[in-house]
Amino acid sequence: MNRTDRRGGCLRRQCHGSVRLWLAVCLAFAGVILGCSPTGDARDGQQVAVGDSSADSPTTLTLHYPGDERVFSPAHWVQYRYLVFTSLVRVGEGSEPDPWLAESWERSEDGRTWTYHLREDARWHDGVPVTAADIDFTLRLLTHPEHLILQPSELEWEVLDEHSIRMTAHTPNAAGFVQWDIVCFPKHLLEDLDPAEYHDWDFWIQPVGNGPFRYVRHEPQTFTELEANPDYFLGKPRIDRVRLRYGGQIAVELLGGNVDLAQASPSILRQLQDDARFVTYSIPGEPWAIYWNQQRPQFRDPETRKALTLAIDRRELFEALDIPDEVPITDAPYDFFREDEPPDPLPYDPEHARKLLAQAGWLDSDGDGVLDRDGEPFRFELVVFGPGANAAVLVQEYLQRVGAEAEVQTLDMAVTRNRMRSSDFDAGVFRTSRGYIWLYLLGSRDPLAIQRDGLTSPAGYSNPQLLDAVVAAASSFESGVQARLRDFVWGEFQRDVPATYLHPEMSFVVAHRRVRGIEQPISRVIHRLDRLWIEDDGDMDP
Repeated sequence: MNRTDRRGGCLRRQCHGSVRLWLAVCLAFAGVILGCSPTGDARDGQQVAVGDSSADSPTTLTLHYPGDERVFSPAHWVQYRYLVFTSLVRVGEGSEPDPWLAESWERSEDGRTWTYHLREDARWHDGVPVTAADIDFTLRLLTHPEHLILQPSELEWEVLDEHSIRMTAHTPNAAGFVQWDIVCFPKHLLEDLDPAEYHDWDFWIQPVGNGPFRYVRHEPQTFTELEANPDYFLGKPRIDRVRLRYGGQIAVELLGGNVDLAQASPSILRQLQDDARFVTYSIPGEPWAIYWNQQRPQFRDPETRKALTLAIDRRELFEALDIPDEVPITDAPYDFFREDEPPDPLPYDPEHARKLLAQAGWLDSDGDGVLDRDGEPFRFELVVFGPGANAAVLVQEYLQRVGAEAEVQTLDMAVTRNRMRSSDFDAGVFRTSRGYIWLYLLGSRDPLAIQRDGLTSPAGYSNPQLLDAVVAAASSFESGVQARLRDFVWGEFQRDVPATYLHPEMSFVVAHRRVRGIEQPISRVIHRLDRLWIEDDGDMDP
């Protein structure tokens, strides 16, 4: 029997009994595949028991990464960087910043300028103190013309003293990026290297960081081994060794007892469903939505788009795709890690849908079961790429019940994306963007992106008031402005219905019961790896 509970935006499930997971979803979990070796870690010819907490038997946690040993390079920019390096702050409760490399800070009244005070006990793994000069060097590197990971126009900064630096951001995006995402690099080791060749620096293979774990050794294309940093400013981690394993089959590693926490596909979950050793975490990610191309005559009327939304039983769709009931249905861009709840969505109401369609002139005049207007049947192409195909087939059935005939065309992802960006579609099922609403609606890759010059989006959506509000919010640091923008966008989307939001893309992480201290949301587990530990709770063989 599956047991689930809602914790911090994620859903936790015990892998006992049957699990209905027939949807081939594309995983949105961008960061982490962890594992520890319950049967032991062969090192220097000796077998090390992971479950043993004695000082003579070090514990090892193995993480899987599909890339290679350049995982710590800014070119990859994945969460594994937090094993070796630290950012100024890390996420605390309620998405508030917790001190990390910066132990304190002051913020200007307008929210644009931050003065950070670095810890004086932070050291690089070679023993050299971490200073504000390292932050300055890192920012110069990332704003270098060869890289432009951060636009120079977005940020100004000034080193105040050895452990203090002041930054003024010109966009909220830059402020957040510097706080949370940028990790600090050692100036004394990198300042003489050519920035134009930084992708090829050997430093990324054998990094010297300031974080909880330090580099030990690596085997090309095979693994990188790290060890707990005894000089880590927050204290030596409880796990002695971390191993990044490159490539390999996750199912084999899990079932063979070599991995204890890993990203998992639905097919892997089916293999683990009766294995009492594992707990599964379900994570709602980026939503899938139907984009109605308003340049097509049948989709120009918002009441018609509303009717088509009312015709789709999204809660039943959730059940069919094994999405837990606790996950909310939404009619607008929504971050499932936020604490605020979206407004009540449009309900499933096929009778009301039929009335709205009739009012728009759609009637079944010839009795063939398909609505028509002015001699044209309500028939259209619904394009989709692989992971969204199963949902599209269910949508096709719902719409058919109210007389709209969707012809599902499953295409390659690149073909689908290009057709939708060039407006060469009637309607399309596509994965939407998450995060800041202004990035979602201004120049993003989303078909609803409203261009800054006021042109309509690829899906034919134009809303000047919404555009003005989004542009204003994109550069505003005023307290509460983003919440007000979110409420405004939700209201406009429920009125205009430029898209019908179907379901979130689900990610799954499987953890062995030995891995303790996992905090929610699970997607941030790498930030908190120094707080995990291994605890053997007895014989857990299946």
